[in-house]
Amino acid sequence: MKIALWVFVVLDLYARGQAQQPALARFGRRLLGYLFSVVAGFYLLLEFDGADRKQGAFLVGFLRIERSVDLFAFIALISIAGFLLLFPVRVRRNVVIWLGGFLLYSFSRWAGLLLTNRFPQLTHELSVAMLAASLGCLIGWSLMLEREGEKEIVVIGHF
Repeated sequence: MKIALWVFVVLDLYARGQAQQPALARFGRRLLGYLFSVVAGFYLLLEFDGADRKQGAFLVGFLRIERSVDLFAFIALISIAGFLLLFPVRVRRNVVIWLGGFLLYSFSRWAGLLLTNRFPQLTHELSVAMLAASLGCLIGWSLMLEREGEKEIVVIGHF
């Protein structure tokens, strides 16, 4: 359920970031949805590849899927941020704050899961670091997202 919600959040961010270009937003949202589905399906096929059986094949497969979706979400968010930085696109201020927080969140989840897989002895420390990054995002959003931010339009690209 978390992975599905994460996909919808990225798609919503894309739509909000491209609100001034509806045709581009519709095309990109459809394309991102297909790509997320392909990534998840690809890693479902690789779930039983003889990975470490001490953790259980289901857990290894689930963490692999979550890690791949987090990486793909991070790449998609970087491309959205790059588009907003390269072109003078008008967006709401809250969208910029959301985007920055989700960039940090997706990178911390992907890196944490990757390092947990590589260094299982550090699982506890890495879990704490991932939770701290998630808490930092939540605190940042709660302090910076405001009602006025939905009305205030900013241009973060070339001036």
